Amino acid sequence: MSLTSRQTEVYEFIKGFVSKFGYPPTHSDIAKKFEFKSPNSAADHLKRLRKAGVVDWVDGVHRSLRIVSCET
Repeated sequence: MSLTSRQTEVYEFIKGFVSKFGYPPTHSDIAKKFEFKSPNSAADHLKRLRKAGVVDWVDGVHRSLRIVSCET
C-alpha cells in the first residue's frame, strides 16, 4: 500500500524521533509536531500507518510503537 504525502511525513518523523532519542514519540509528540488539534488526530494517522504495514505497536503498552518496514 502506498502512503500519502502526510503519512510519509508522519512516518519520517517517527523514524527521526526514534533515531534521535532511542524511543518512539507519543501521540502528543506527533500532534505537536504537525499542529494537530488533538492527540486523537495523531492516533488516526498511526492507525492508517499500521494498516499500511509500516508501523506496529502493542495495544495498551506505552511507547511500544515500532517501525515495521522501511518502505515509503
